[in-house]
Amino acid sequence: MDLARQAIDRHGPRCPSCGGSPVGRRSSTEPPPAIRRTSRELAEIREVHLFFFPLRSHGCAPARSDGAAIGRGTHDPVEELTERELEVLGLMAEGRSNKAVADRLFITEHTVEKHVQNIFAKLQIPATTDDHRRVLAVLTFLNSS
Repeated sequence: MDLARQAIDRHGPRCPSCGGSPVGRRSSTEPPPAIRRTSRELAEIREVHLFFFPLRSHGCAPARSDGAAIGRGTHDPVEELTERELEVLGLMAEGRSNKAVADRLFITEHTVEKHVQNIFAKLQIPATTDDHRRVLAVLTFLNSS
């Protein structure tokens, strides 16, 4: 018991799953470590995408089969996504299946399906036979401002 108390006194109680900030001491405005990590990973994916596909530099944008531009316009629909939806989108960008996303986030596959449907709705990506909506969702994120 003394060793445990000394460790807590010296380092503070830490989140056992991520080893992040001391438990109960994170400010309410600071995002959890998993969100910060996902946001950082998505930013890195965006940088790589823009390096290989510099669409933003000359103003063109990829288009869906119906001709609508992806990720362009005055309103950025990515801003409407919740933190959890951004996590799901980040894992989709990594090429993960719904099952893999569910396992990673400790939620059910049904919950992942609901998040994915919400992402499609918020990003205004309709179901068509010509487009792969998961890819379009990731491209919309990568091309968002």
